[in-house]
Amino acid sequence: MEITIKGQPVQGATMVSVDTLPVKAQRPVRPTNVDNYIKEVGEFDWNLFGVVLNVQYPNGQQRNVDGGHRLDMVKRYLPDVTEVPAIILPIEDEEEASTLFHRLNGTCSKSVNNEEKFVAQVLGKEAGALKLEKGLKECKAKVTSADNVVGDPKGKTIKIAKWKIFWKNDKEATKNACEIINDVFHRDGHYNVMLLEGVIKLIQITNSFQLDWEKYETLFVDFLHTKSQTVEQNKLTYNHIRKDNHYGISVAYGLYCDWYDWCKINNKRAPYAKRNIAELYNKAGLQD
Repeated sequence: MEITIKGQPVQGATMVSVDTLPVKAQRPVRPTNVDNYIKEVGEFDWNLFGVVLNVQYPNGQQRNVDGGHRLDMVKRYLPDVTEVPAIILPIEDEEEASTLFHRLNGTCSKSVNNEEKFVAQVLGKEAGALKLEKGLKECKAKVTSADNVVGDPKGKTIKIAKWKIFWKNDKEATKNACEIINDVFHRDGHYNVMLLEGVIKLIQITNSFQLDWEKYETLFVDFLHTKSQTVEQNKLTYNHIRKDNHYGISVAYGLYCDWYDWCKINNKRAPYAKRNIAELYNKAGLQD
């Protein structure tokens, strides 16, 4: 594809190879992003390219920490160009590189997603992120970015933003709900966060009625196993009754109604009447 080239590379910066490898925390290059940019703009502008940011380790080795897509653009659309302008920052180790990456791309801007930022924070050994990673392991959950995996390598993948909220609000209920979903949907490689939020809420509601959830958990798991034979995990979101911004109570209410009916059919005693949880569901959002 022939394109118009505008401007000249920034002068005075250090020229580095377009083949510079990325730091470990760097997100994978998405070629479609580059192609879409070229198609939309219609040209390659050196003035917009600016400079990429490389880090240099004590042994002299360099890695790219910002500008991976721009490097890919040059390599694919300007094959005769072998070097581009860069700023080079001396650093001590991979931890510092990871911290620099997420602060450039996920803290000071929003050009990386939550998973990419969190993985970089863990690789950078930031205390808060490491504490959350420990929680992920307790829940048999993991977060991935490129080839990096944090949490339990054998666990289910999860969206970190929602899980972080669940974990900070109620660690025991979150761990309990994860165990249940792991048991019932053990073949799935991910957590449906809406279902997870609903199970957490159901546990909390049952306990709030002065009932011991542990007494009924086996019964609920038996019900959910039966439910899973006809409904996939991703479909257990109860869209038809879901209230905006009140996913937890909506899914909990839907689950409980199905569980209650299942108990009745199988001559089992449900923990409480539907009206108890229906009242909480109906009130949800009224005081927002």
